[in-house]
Amino acid sequence: MESSSSVIFLGTGCSGALPEARCLIHPSTPPCPVCSHSLSLPPERNPNYRCNTSLLIDYCQHDGIHKYILIDVGKTFREQVLRWFSHHKIPYVDSIILTHEHADAVLGLDDVWVVQPSGCRNGLGKVPIFLTHFTMNSVAARFPYLLKNKLEEGDEGSQVIQLDWTIIEGDIDKPFVSSGLEFVPLPVMHGEDYVCLGFLFGRRSRIAYLSDVSRILPRTEHAISKSGAGQLDLLILETNELHGEGDAGSCHLTLSQTLNAVKRISPKRALLIGMNHEFEHHKENQTLAEWSSSLSPTVRGGNAAPRRPLARSFSAKNRSPRARNRHAAAGDGGGYGSPEQEGRGESSLPDAEALASSLRDCGGADGVRRVHAVAVRSLDSLGTFVANNLISAYARFDEVSDARKVFDEMPERSVVSWTAMMNAYLKLGHYGEVVRLFFDMVGSGVQGNSLTFVCLLKSCGERCDAKLGQQVHCCIVKGGWSNVIVDSAIAHFYAQCGDVASASAIFDKMASRDVISWTTMITAYVQHGHGGQALRMFSEMVSEGFRPNEFTVCSVLKACAEEKAVRFGKQLHCAVLKKMYKNDIHIGSALVTMYARCGEVFDAQAVFDMMPRRNTITWTSMISGYAQSGHGEKAIFLFRKMKMRRVFVNNLTIVGLLSACGSLQSLYLGKELHAQIIKNSMEDNLQIGSTLVWFYCKCGEYTYAARILEAMPDRDAISWTALISGYNNLGHNVEALKSLDDMLWDGVKPNTYTYSSALKACAKLEALQYGRKIHGFVNKTQDFSNVFVGSSLIDMYMRCGKVDEARRVFDAMPEHNLVTWKVIITGFAQNGLCEEALKYMYLMQQEGHEVDDFVLSTVLTSCGDLQWKSISFSDSVAGSVSARQ
Repeated sequence: MESSSSVIFLGTGCSGALPEARCLIHPSTPPCPVCSHSLSLPPERNPNYRCNTSLLIDYCQHDGIHKYILIDVGKTFREQVLRWFSHHKIPYVDSIILTHEHADAVLGLDDVWVVQPSGCRNGLGKVPIFLTHFTMNSVAARFPYLLKNKLEEGDEGSQVIQLDWTIIEGDIDKPFVSSGLEFVPLPVMHGEDYVCLGFLFGRRSRIAYLSDVSRILPRTEHAISKSGAGQLDLLILETNELHGEGDAGSCHLTLSQTLNAVKRISPKRALLIGMNHEFEHHKENQTLAEWSSSLSPTVRGGNAAPRRPLARSFSAKNRSPRARNRHAAAGDGGGYGSPEQEGRGESSLPDAEALASSLRDCGGADGVRRVHAVAVRSLDSLGTFVANNLISAYARFDEVSDARKVFDEMPERSVVSWTAMMNAYLKLGHYGEVVRLFFDMVGSGVQGNSLTFVCLLKSCGERCDAKLGQQVHCCIVKGGWSNVIVDSAIAHFYAQCGDVASASAIFDKMASRDVISWTTMITAYVQHGHGGQALRMFSEMVSEGFRPNEFTVCSVLKACAEEKAVRFGKQLHCAVLKKMYKNDIHIGSALVTMYARCGEVFDAQAVFDMMPRRNTITWTSMISGYAQSGHGEKAIFLFRKMKMRRVFVNNLTIVGLLSACGSLQSLYLGKELHAQIIKNSMEDNLQIGSTLVWFYCKCGEYTYAARILEAMPDRDAISWTALISGYNNLGHNVEALKSLDDMLWDGVKPNTYTYSSALKACAKLEALQYGRKIHGFVNKTQDFSNVFVGSSLIDMYMRCGKVDEARRVFDAMPEHNLVTWKVIITGFAQNGLCEEALKYMYLMQQEGHEVDDFVLSTVLTSCGDLQWKSISFSDSVAGSVSARQ
């Protein structure tokens, strides 16, 4: 029960602690007013007595059992235990969380045994300790004896504590649970090249703890800010220096920087920690009280020892400015009073806030309805605050009709109400309703905020409504709503509408970027076929110090698969293992797909075998990889294994399995699978239908293939091309060209593979007029620049004896690959133009391509009687010939 929980400040000082030894051993003139007087009072009565920053959370669970969670055990840990554990009657520590690996966070690990008497170690004999992999490596170097898994013989009576080390990730999306309480890691910069962790915890009272910070990352700030994920009840934030504005090399925040951060984050209350000896508690708190009087957050400088209940409302927010000043001037420890004062306490949460808190804790729609009923009975009217929370709670469980009923019954609606309702429709894919709500909101005179515009932009992107999205973009620019979240949403909108250039322009103009904005742009490039650009942008992202998340890694692995960049993919795989992403099912599936598409099917199998969990995508990627690599039997065996484990089969699994049957030319297995497709009513799926056409052509059953294509309710270029290329491979070239005509009559636009297949049929038939007709179509599209279409045109003209036209196509092509060179050289040779063939062989070598045996044998067969010595440019070619003989 969080109402009996509290936080205890064991230390609120800087790394050096207060009083500073230097000020006492070598006193200045005049003496330091803080340090010189710090020994004149007992620590519990002296707010300027500050140990290393450390926080103890007394978490009371629902069963009434208290758990004690300690954040950081620094250089002054033993002193903190002696001073405050007995004062607050803390019997032991249940678990420890470390923010980073510096001495002011970990040096007290050797003394943890002091607060762990025998028989009182959670009943397990080990203390759970949560830390990052980086911190773990540092601790292992400093305290190797603490990493023993078992006590050695003779150590049973030793004072070496046994710790249960648990690796956590410095990622907001990777929360963890310590002694029953959930913590969300909050990565912050501690200097420009070092990441430290803060933590967000508490349900009824949300508290963020940031103890060592020089810069708050945008995504972290969004997670704890009022305008982002929701208002904090308490922000505990470092401020190390009283004066100055900080610089690029600073590792800590100054007071000015801290107050600016408090303004942006806008918590209900803020407490400052990590202060050096420039801060005199009473004096600076009076200044902070005056600063807070005109703002919603109450900001105080903290001191050690006070205990604060978690679920008690931080009600200074509700006091008048005059009352806040009077409260601050009393020197009450930052609003955290003595235990005696707290016993008299403040009133419990107001009914509206209690209801809102209960709504956040609901585990299902029925729970929301029960709280809704209580709200109707206990409140005269729901009010905007409770109604907004009801809308959000119903939306969380996809109960959009209930949310809309609450919304429609509201007498007054704020921008939060409108945005919550819009997000509810967005979540269920009702994008048109989102747009209608936005226009209704504008008509009612309510101005949207940044979250409203983000929601609307997502809807415009899903609808590909470029016109409205551009208008929203203009509103954002005119209204000054631009921030990293909004700008990322704008870039994502343009990318969804296919305008990657505009998305890139928005990204380039962003004043600040976070991992989400980088990932948005990388994913946009991948989805629109610019895999090389995606890989370059990823390298730039890493070089600028951003740590990719799982979504970034998955997108980059997809780019590696598209670009066949297996070396880049392997390097990323190594990084994945080092960054502890190795058990992520989505990254594992992306790795399997990347290796399979790059032809490294055995590496894909190795990743597949090591995955502790697999989903349908993982199995399908592995099946498709085997099928495409010519291992049809293994693909079919894997499918049977998949069925035995009762893994759900989707359309792509069927496509992969049909590809395996086609590679084996197993008509029996394919027909068996076709029967299952019909039985499960899957034959109308476009991908499955197209693959069935390809499969039957592969097995020589072109009549079946044509029948399936005709029966398909929808046909695209891929399904038509499957039939055309199938006819080609079976030697039915006339039928291939007839199918192209049928395709055009069907209103389907051919793609590059369609043109290549049709031109091959023209070449075999020497159908010059039809080939020229296709050439005319190609010239009107961008497909002419495609190297495969160009090669097919050259081959067609050469086979029809039109050498000059073939040469013109070759000269007009923007690039030539190995196939292009082979086609034109063998074309010259077969048309008796041996000198031209040798000349182009020479040019081919000059461009870095190797003349292979097929080209040499074709040229030599056709040009055997040619006098080579009379040809001045053939030295290198002749060298190639002699080297092969």
